[in-house]
Amino acid sequence: MTPEQVITAATGFGIFFVWLGITSAALGGPLRRQERARLFLDLLEGGLRDGQSPEHTIVDISHARDRALGPKFHLLAAHIEAGMRLGQALTKVPKLLPRRLTAMLRQ
Repeated sequence: MTPEQVITAATGFGIFFVWLGITSAALGGPLRRQERARLFLDLLEGGLRDGQSPEHTIVDISHARDRALGPKFHLLAAHIEAGMRLGQALTKVPKLLPRRLTAMLRQ
């Protein structure tokens, strides 16, 4: 390959990786929020099956200090520990879950 062909190929790869990064960033947020919502509901379901309230379940899980749940989950738990009900606490952490799920849980 000539130096010009190498530069052209490298530029093409660079543009591709920039495009890939932008696409990943644009799609990653909503997908992560959906996955977090699934995990959140699974955890609540397990707590309810064990006879715990949603608030108690969230606080107990937060005390495990699992970083996979993210800082917003632990912020939600802190609001609950401060005396808020789940619906009130969800309004304080608006981007934790998709809007529809937040609205459903607030009722």
